[in-house]
Amino acid sequence: MNPVDLKPCIIEDADGWKTLSTERRFTSDYVQIDEVLVRTPSQPDRDLSWTVVKRKSAVAVAPMTEDGRFVMVQQERVAPRRAFLEFPAGQIDDVANRLEPEVILATVESELREEVGYRLAPGAKVTPMGYYFTSQGYSDEHIYLFAVSPVVPEERGNDPDASESILGARLVEPSELKAMIASGDACDSLTLALFARLTALGILG
Repeated sequence: MNPVDLKPCIIEDADGWKTLSTERRFTSDYVQIDEVLVRTPSQPDRDLSWTVVKRKSAVAVAPMTEDGRFVMVQQERVAPRRAFLEFPAGQIDDVANRLEPEVILATVESELREEVGYRLAPGAKVTPMGYYFTSQGYSDEHIYLFAVSPVVPEERGNDPDASESILGARLVEPSELKAMIASGDACDSLTLALFARLTALGILG
């Protein structure tokens, strides 16, 4: 793909938004919590106080094999205390260059290798499908969505980060994915967002 086709998500004061103050309440390697005082376009004379959870931006990718199956990853998630069958995803660690399309695309490729042990086949099509906010009521976290086809297995398999609890990769038929979503078995936001975009764009019939 041409990197110019990828539109980065820029979060800034514009079009009537104004940040009056920001006070950091908590910080770690993965999350920061700020108390912000803002004025909004519809309420330019009112000071609005809000707690904002800040996280790195991330990517989520729907990889498809030559025969039309999705490559998904079984992964244990600590917060909900369960394992999910979900699409590969990961944060963009190069924070300083997080808006650069080349950096975003490099993260797509690295997550494919690390989480499911696949790579882009020669001539593979990488389709950017915008981004979405995971919890817009309290967080600025946003995830870029991609469809990639075809992908092929890496000879050495996957190479997950030591902090992750990955149980393995699975090939999933589109009909099985639809059934999982319809039944509620697939209930993570990454899978639901990717399914919605794939369907809306006509990639998934």
